[in-house]
Amino acid sequence: MRPFVTIAGIFIIFLCVPIAGASEVALTTPQSEYYFPTGREAVIPFTIVSTYDHDITGTLTRTEILMGPENGGAQTAGVHSQAFSAFTEMRTVSLPVGTSDVPAEYLLTISFDYQEGGDRRSSLGGIAVHFVMDAGNTGNNQDTLVSTDNGITSAGAPSGSPAPATKSPDQDLQARLQNNQMPQDIALLKNTLGQERNVSGSDTDSLRAYVLSDPIVLSINQTLAGAGFSLENADFRPVSASSGSFTLTYKSGTKTVQVSGPVQDTRVGFAEEISNSAVPLPQPLEDNTTFRQYGNSMAEAGFTVSRTRINVTPGWDTINLSYTNQGGRIVRFNAQVEGGTVVAAEGESPEDPLAPILPVISFGAILLISAGIWYLARTHNGGVPLPAPLPPGPEPQESYRKIASRLLDEAEREAAGGSWPEAYRKTGRAVRVFVSHERGDGRETTSTEVERFVRPSADSAGIGYILERCRIVGFARGTPNPAELRKMIKDIRVLLKEELVAG
Repeated sequence: MRPFVTIAGIFIIFLCVPIAGASEVALTTPQSEYYFPTGREAVIPFTIVSTYDHDITGTLTRTEILMGPENGGAQTAGVHSQAFSAFTEMRTVSLPVGTSDVPAEYLLTISFDYQEGGDRRSSLGGIAVHFVMDAGNTGNNQDTLVSTDNGITSAGAPSGSPAPATKSPDQDLQARLQNNQMPQDIALLKNTLGQERNVSGSDTDSLRAYVLSDPIVLSINQTLAGAGFSLENADFRPVSASSGSFTLTYKSGTKTVQVSGPVQDTRVGFAEEISNSAVPLPQPLEDNTTFRQYGNSMAEAGFTVSRTRINVTPGWDTINLSYTNQGGRIVRFNAQVEGGTVVAAEGESPEDPLAPILPVISFGAILLISAGIWYLARTHNGGVPLPAPLPPGPEPQESYRKIASRLLDEAEREAAGGSWPEAYRKTGRAVRVFVSHERGDGRETTSTEVERFVRPSADSAGIGYILERCRIVGFARGTPNPAELRKMIKDIRVLLKEELVAG
């Protein structure tokens, strides 16, 4: 009996080790470079989430190094730490990183140290912060950076690496930064930064090889090449030799496609294609009868594709299309392909929602004008002519808050009838309708655009979670939770009664 127990225990340990090893604390930031006017405090947004089955408490540290002391003579560098927690639900944090009264450029690293089976560190590096006199002519890029999570020794090196007998210049600089000391030897700082740039060049070559040989990128490249696109530019941003992010730019005449995504441990997590024109779509969607009929109806109504967004993830693709007519009206179509099968396809109607009632409105206006003329003719006594009455305008349209509230009512009815995906989709649409009017131009937007609108607000974390759950369950990729849906609908109704509060 005892040998059996021993073997079973060893087997359980081997099963648990890979599961535990797959967990981490993940940090991301949507851009690799940020620009701020001099004299204004720089604030960097980043997301943090624990993929363990519990919240993690640790120390959040930001390290700032001046990229060249010639920038205004501001020879400063420092480290700032604070207690922090990574929750199992993703949240976005706005991190203040200081100000500069003169033009300057800093290299920023955000790290999270914690205890989980030993000392571990999730590090998000390569963030450039620019203080400029005029930030209006410098557009922030959209290059997402992703952290790496590794074990660390007491000396701060990755676990498993040998501890050096003597301090290198890099270690000496790091020790002085950890003590919040200003580097007095600027030559040492410049030498260290030069070494980092050389290592970065080597890491870029390694990252380029991983990206260009990844199955996701190879498939996209083959599809675009078959449609006449050629690769014009490639930008690789490593955080290590095997992780980072990338952006590939393809062109065909006046058409441009940008393909970007994160790389983690030599693998591309996903790739997102974005273009302001029509580009090749996943073949299952191209062959789908519903989509073909929808495309034909859009063409007959005078709409053409004005924006394409395709998120390619191993096993499934998400497609968002925007159609525009000559009057500037935008209609959207969303689809999801999973395992080579179209599992969801839904588009807005190309018909103007006011078109059916326009004849009624016109007829009513004519009746009112005729009644006014008849009344004047009966009462007019030859004196000073009265001005003709102005024709009344159309009935006021339903407010966006009422539209969102009505969608929530419909979501509750769908849930009561057991149509959970439809209930979640209508709940997500209610959020998009509300945010698009509160923060946008009133045009209904995608979940990604909504999250960008509310990112600076105090409500962004809750809204982001609701949209993510509605997307997952709405496309039948997650399990519905009646209690969760009731709470989300309740929270949205509270939000409809107030305005988004800036964070």
